[in-house]
Amino acid sequence: EIHERLVGSEMCIRDRDNSLKSKCKIGDALILDFGVNTFTREGIYLIEVNGEQLLRLISIDYEGGYQIRTDDFSQRLTDLSRIKILAKALYVCSGTSL
Repeated sequence: EIHERLVGSEMCIRDRDNSLKSKCKIGDALILDFGVNTFTREGIYLIEVNGEQLLRLISIDYEGGYQIRTDDFSQRLTDLSRIKILAKALYVCSGTSL
């Protein structure tokens, strides 16, 4: 869910699940760059698969393919044509209150 537009193509969203709990938890704010819609380097991406928007860690694997990961799941793809990259996470802000 997009909460607010920041600067240019950057927007802030709140994490809705714990699939990447080692990196961000439910309620954490993520600043995403919606100007990035291709894989650039390892990181957290907002992707769309079968109409569902998901936060996933994407990296290059040792055989030249890609790993799409959560904390509990990993899938190897030879290319990224089956997924649509919507944005790349720039920052994760903890939901801890001050």
